[in-house]
Amino acid sequence: NMETPEELVRAVLSGIQPQPRESTQPSKQEEKPSPKLEPRLEAFQAESLGGMRALKTYTAELFKSNGTTKAALDACLGFDAGKHNLYLHGPCGSGKSHLAAIAARKYLGSPQKIMTLSPMKLYRGLRECDGAYAEREYIKSVSLCPVLVLDDLGAAKDSEFSIATTLEVIHERYMNLPGGLIITSNLGLDALSEKLGDERVSSRLVQICGVFNLSGSEDWRGK
Repeated sequence: NMETPEELVRAVLSGIQPQPRESTQPSKQEEKPSPKLEPRLEAFQAESLGGMRALKTYTAELFKSNGTTKAALDACLGFDAGKHNLYLHGPCGSGKSHLAAIAARKYLGSPQKIMTLSPMKLYRGLRECDGAYAEREYIKSVSLCPVLVLDDLGAAKDSEFSIATTLEVIHERYMNLPGGLIITSNLGLDALSEKLGDERVSSRLVQICGVFNLSGSEDWRGK
């Protein structure tokens, strides 16, 4: 029997392995989800506000306001880093750090950088600088941060170094930025001057800050 042309073609092609078609589906490697950035972002935001506790719990919804703290809470809710500065003072547990975080947290995710520093962290960062140039750049980065929270000012042990550092940061902001500074302290401005033995810090702060006394509020930590 004579083979037809179709049979001859099939006979020739039968010894050729079929080549797989290019798949239009993504490969398994492409299907893997990209690494999540949420934990890293959360850690960054927590550092900006002073810690994970501040990020998670120092919110307006969780702040227990009373007659003494209402004015301070309203000021923090309406805080505008472009023109407002705040000085919040009162005893331990009165909600100063909580209020500071409320004011600052609205800038999370915005182009404005937030920096929350205790005095000890500020001074330690300066001591760790290598040389005069690094010290100047460090002070500049702190002083000109768009939203700067100095938490618990006056709590550190005073020295010529700490007083000079504090004054330099406050003076730089006083001269160059209209707002964005939030300070918490156990001390009123008069008491701060007495403790530092220097009126220059308080003199500048009283000119640029809205000052709020929380001394009549309850100690919510103890409660």
